[in-house]
Amino acid sequence: MPAANRPLQRFRVLDLVVAGLFLGSLLLFSSAAITVDGALSEWLLSILHRPEAVNLAVNLALSSCLFILALIAAWPALQQDSLLYRRRPLLAFGIVPLALVAMLISTAALVLAAGGPAGSVNQSGLESMMRVLPPAAVVPLLVVTGPFVEEFVFRHLLIGKLSRYLNVWICAAISLFAFALLHLAGKEAITFPTLAPYLGLGLVLVLVYVLCGRNLLLVYSLHLAKNLLALLVFYSML
Repeated sequence: MPAANRPLQRFRVLDLVVAGLFLGSLLLFSSAAITVDGALSEWLLSILHRPEAVNLAVNLALSSCLFILALIAAWPALQQDSLLYRRRPLLAFGIVPLALVAMLISTAALVLAAGGPAGSVNQSGLESMMRVLPPAAVVPLLVVTGPFVEEFVFRHLLIGKLSRYLNVWICAAISLFAFALLHLAGKEAITFPTLAPYLGLGLVLVLVYVLCGRNLLLVYSLHLAKNLLALLVFYSML
């Protein structure tokens, strides 16, 4: 459904609960993988044996809870969004690879404009976790739950619902910079070189969401595909 014809939805209590929990978890833990201390950490470490596994387990537990809540909150929108896949499957599935290429180009262009790749604490933390854990342990967090929660908050809420009150392109700008900034919050200095990769990724996600009728399912599919591709490339190089 074109964005212009799609009715704008109001915020609901569950939307705000998910957004609050998501923001709270980012600000509280402020790392690519949640770090837990004290008795809980020692107990989990005695079971899982590796600090990376403990971090993954806590991250996945929190992300799964947010995923379920976001799924419930977004269910009416997802039902409507699925019409695109049923009525125009070639278009729906064709957008994803094209958008992936655009994402690679935009990210590379911004990174080069920023002076080349900058070391990212967020990325380094994820890579450290992936080096010691099997793909089956990492995929649920980085491919399934994490992308959906992020798209629910940054696209569905900050554009899809906030645009009821603000111009959609103002909402798109808010979504883009919030997406980039919150990936760095509390982890490293916020500079253009550190923001560039997330701005490149977020730019394409924002444009696909806005130009394709605010379709949450479509932009989630794109985010999922991007993370899955990154994992496949990473594990193939180990």
